[in-house]
Amino acid sequence: MAQRGMGEIDVDLSTIPAGVYFAIAQAGGERQTRRIAVVH
Repeated sequence: MAQRGMGEIDVDLSTIPAGVYFAIAQAGGERQTRRIAVVH
């Protein structure tokens, strides 16, 4: 995982199976959930 800029990161998902996942990011008192589709 590498931090790119304000609010952006790169995450290598090549080693996990294809499917739909949920990512949760939390900073301070703020929490966001995003759906991620992994397709190989």
